[in-house]
Amino acid sequence: MARARNVLSVCALLFTLVVFQTLVSPELEEDEPFLPQSRQKRSEPLSPLEYDVVVELNLTDVGAVQHLRTLFSSNSSSLNLTLTPLIFVSDIHMTTVCYPNGTSYQCRCEDQYVWSYNNCVTYGACDEITDGACTCISDLPSNGQYCQPKTVEQTYEYIVEVEISASNIELLEQIRQALTNMVFPVELNDMINITQIEVIFVVPEIIYEYEVFIEVNTTDADELKNILNGLTFPVQISPHINVSDLNITTVCIQDDAGIQCRCEEDYIWPCDTCAVFEPCDHEPDNTCSCIRANSTDGQYCQSKQGQNLTACFPTTPIPTTTTVETSVASSTSLDTTDTTTSTTLAPSVTGTYLNILHFLNDLSFTKC
Repeated sequence: MARARNVLSVCALLFTLVVFQTLVSPELEEDEPFLPQSRQKRSEPLSPLEYDVVVELNLTDVGAVQHLRTLFSSNSSSLNLTLTPLIFVSDIHMTTVCYPNGTSYQCRCEDQYVWSYNNCVTYGACDEITDGACTCISDLPSNGQYCQPKTVEQTYEYIVEVEISASNIELLEQIRQALTNMVFPVELNDMINITQIEVIFVVPEIIYEYEVFIEVNTTDADELKNILNGLTFPVQISPHINVSDLNITTVCIQDDAGIQCRCEEDYIWPCDTCAVFEPCDHEPDNTCSCIRANSTDGQYCQSKQGQNLTACFPTTPIPTTTTVETSVASSTSLDTTDTTTSTTLAPSVTGTYLNILHFLNDLSFTKC
């Protein structure tokens, strides 16, 4: 839109016009054509119509802008300017003032008026874009648009949950640190802001299971079995450690001929143990559940479910003699979520139930 060289400012004035109109409608009396008064026209008043009219003023006197601003700001609320019997001006507001800025214009909005977001982007905002609007642009719009009344838009707040799955703990920590350092609000676009991000890490609890062999010296293996059979599992021995199961695996009996180590039900000796030590019985698959040995080198009977039942060397069983002392090995399954302690296993525990619980309470483990 071309401007004369002597134009120093362009003002946009918003006029609110109130227009009264009437509807003239004839009443026709078809049944009584001989009565001329029946065809009289009747005026029906209608509700007034309001129009917003933008008037552009080109001014050569900069002081006139301030004069108009003062005039309309003080009289706009009580203004009642009659143009015709049916049209009058109810309000006049100055909305926009554009000043020359080099080869172009800088157009600023008056109080309570703003430029639309599209105009801010198209013509370049010369102040901050806030809530999708600005109050200053760096050119005169070519489409005849001017600042619009500032409206209070309804704000909607949504809580959005975003789930991130990752197995790398370091990566999760980097994400948490980056989100914590963000400065809010974060503007996604002219209509959407992120006001807050709350980081909640949910790490699935990892349960580690250990199998611990405990050696107990006792003179009454049956009493020990009865005590263990009376336990209710799981048995909690610390906030992070539970005993989930406890079974007797091996009973070693010393007599005049030496030591016999027999497996309890569902347990057998590994095949290599049957080959190294002298078996005192045979299983149908040539494994063994009894050996003669002065020392088992810390080995005990293993669960049948976990064995590779390779045929063992056949041997001749040796009869059992008088019992002198009994050594019992039990297998204890422990469930723990604590992997920060070190393993401390006593070589043996003498006694019965109280000694076993005392031993279990002194156990601590480390991740293998």
